[in-house]
Amino acid sequence: MLNVNSIEESPKNRRWHTLGAKDLPQNEFGEGIDRIYREMAEVGQPAPEFKQYDFMLRATIKKAIAQDDLHGNPQDDAQETTQKTTQKTAQKIIEAIIGNPNISIEELAIVCRLSRDGINYNIRNLKKQGIIRRVGPDKGGHWEVISPDNKD
Repeated sequence: MLNVNSIEESPKNRRWHTLGAKDLPQNEFGEGIDRIYREMAEVGQPAPEFKQYDFMLRATIKKAIAQDDLHGNPQDDAQETTQKTTQKTAQKIIEAIIGNPNISIEELAIVCRLSRDGINYNIRNLKKQGIIRRVGPDKGGHWEVISPDNKD
């Protein structure tokens, strides 16, 4: 940590200071670093790190991680999000098929805002779960919803 007392404190804009800014109601020059430490501590944030260069001071302020953010494994969170997204997509596909049993993969891709591969992936899963089935050929056939309840 940088020793705050070793930083040379001086007005940053000497011309402004000499033109009367020193007489304006304001905080003292050089108070900023102490104020940063004090206010960061007041809100429970970690102390900043300062590094002084020849004519520059760099402050690194790190965000504290709230205990609520530490509730689980990020990998588990990603899997949970993927599962929820897949369930929403499956529901959109089911609703589109109920609305139009002759809907094509291309039309489902547009309705669900997915690629054809994404639709095919979801269709395979819905077929495996026994929720939908294709009756007839790709051209001229139609979809049937066997069980509209998503069985996940």
